[in-house]
Amino acid sequence: MRVEAVTTDAPLWPGDSATRPNPPATAEATGSMDLLSAMLADPRLSALFERLPPFALVDAAGRVTTANSAYRLLAGDNVLPNALPLVVEAIGSGRRAARRDALGIGSDRRFARIDVFPVNGLAAIVVHDVTAETLALAKAQREHQRADDIIRASSDWVWETDRDGRLTYVSDRIVHSLALPAMLLQGRRLDEVVDGPNGSVLATGPLATLQPFRDLAVHARDARGLVRQFALSGVPTFDETGTFRGFRGTGTDVTERVAADSQARRYRGELEKALGQLRQRNEELDHALQDAQAATRAKSEFLAVMSHELRTPLNAIIGFSEIMSHALFGPLNARYLDYVNDILRSGRHLLNLINDILDFARIENRTLRLQTEPVPVREFIGDALTLVEIKAAEKGLTLVRPSLHLDARVKVDRTRALQIIENLLSNALKFTPAGGTIGIEIAQPEDGRVRISIWDTGKGVPLEKQVAIFEMFEQAHSGALARGQEGLGLGLTIARALARQMGGDIVLESSTERGSRFSVVFPIA
Repeated sequence: MRVEAVTTDAPLWPGDSATRPNPPATAEATGSMDLLSAMLADPRLSALFERLPPFALVDAAGRVTTANSAYRLLAGDNVLPNALPLVVEAIGSGRRAARRDALGIGSDRRFARIDVFPVNGLAAIVVHDVTAETLALAKAQREHQRADDIIRASSDWVWETDRDGRLTYVSDRIVHSLALPAMLLQGRRLDEVVDGPNGSVLATGPLATLQPFRDLAVHARDARGLVRQFALSGVPTFDETGTFRGFRGTGTDVTERVAADSQARRYRGELEKALGQLRQRNEELDHALQDAQAATRAKSEFLAVMSHELRTPLNAIIGFSEIMSHALFGPLNARYLDYVNDILRSGRHLLNLINDILDFARIENRTLRLQTEPVPVREFIGDALTLVEIKAAEKGLTLVRPSLHLDARVKVDRTRALQIIENLLSNALKFTPAGGTIGIEIAQPEDGRVRISIWDTGKGVPLEKQVAIFEMFEQAHSGALARGQEGLGLGLTIARALARQMGGDIVLESSTERGSRFSVVFPIA
């Protein structure tokens, strides 16, 4: 800051000027001034006086009686404002008073130490330029602060020992780790404060061989008796003659890190164990899957072979039964004709079962091949209605035919589409009592698909069976040992698999009060 010189006629002494008038110059002050005047009359002494730092004599009234040029450059003929309290203190107490200040001369910022000495009733003001010293001290403080910041960022505490391993310095941050004041640790041997895993850190390791070291694993007990883990780093120090003087270094508290690493290793071990068990389980599952696939293939191959082997004699039985039922080689009496018709119906039923088994085996083995092509809906719908209308009439059921959207064309395998519709109609026939109604509806094509719904007024499918009914060997109204209707329970399984293979699906809407509605969806050609 810049110092402005001030002038005043007020006394320097405390108190009211009416009761404490300006004191007259004493004989000692007058003698001192006369002596100084006589000295300054000598050119050599006058030159020496001018070479002194800023200097001035001030009387008890606060007037500058004598000053060299350096002082007058600072304050002219006036007392430096910052020196006024010092003048009062020095003259009043008879002792030296001093202070440090920042002085300004123009744009130049300087630092000064102001000393005031009592001199025979006068006050001598001497201003010393301590700019270099002050700046150097400030720089040293900044460097010290910088070093402290770096140390705090890189470690928890700093230490230093003498050549005997006794701590001569410990930074205050040791309190954060050990809850012990640094002053209590100074003078103690380093191995009394921290110790290594293999014994004394002074007797073994790099400290014993006077080698620099980094992140040496040591431990210490805090004020509560708990063990703390540290990573100790240090370097040996030597004097100018090469004599070993001790060690200095840093310590970092790694207790939490060590605990976390230990926990991580434990978790990693548990995870590796679990992964090992999982791999073993996966291997067992792979073997089981291979065995199951082999069993499935064997079953499917067996079913396919048996189906082919059974179809040959069945076709013969059915063929001869048809010849006999038509009496191509002569008439049969009524009793024999009934037997032939029973054989024919049973043969056809058995052939349907074998065909279902063969289809199911092909679907499971993914060997069923479909030939999809654009097919008008009316074609396979009409064929399916022809197959079931006689049975519906015999059972006393009303058959409702579709009247709309029959011209839609879908991309399907013609034979398999007919098989699906015929299967759904047959189910409606089986589960609808006499006097009921079954029918087909075709919805307006939407989103590139055509929905064909087969509905009935039968018993419906219970809610708990509406998903399982599409599984193999499941029927809606019977158990595994007592089936209420003919069939193996493969019809819906095969129908949905065929629909999905052609890019469609089958969904069910049913309740025990309103009957069932099976909707098959085919893609538009």
